[in-house]
Amino acid sequence: VGMFDLHNRGYGVAKGIPSIVVAAASMDDVVAMLGFSVCIGLAGGAGNIYQKALTGPAAVVAGALYGCAAGALLGATKLWDA
Repeated sequence: VGMFDLHNRGYGVAKGIPSIVVAAASMDDVVAMLGFSVCIGLAGGAGNIYQKALTGPAAVVAGALYGCAAGALLGATKLWDA
C-alpha cells in the first residue's frame, strides 16, 4: 500500500496529507543529493574549501529561482487551464 493508493482511497485527502508526505519525501531526496554533492566536492582535491562548500546551496537557490520563473511563465499561459 503506497501513498498514492491511500490518496485514491480518500484517506487524508481533505487535509492534504498525501500531498504533504509526497512533497516531504521529494525534499528529503533533494537534501540527500545536496549533501552528497557537497561532500564529493570537498573531498575532491585542491581549491578554496569555502567556495566548494557554498556551491551546493548556491545551486539550490539558483534552481529555486529558475523554478519560480518557469512557474510564473507557465502560469501566465492558458496551457495549464482546466
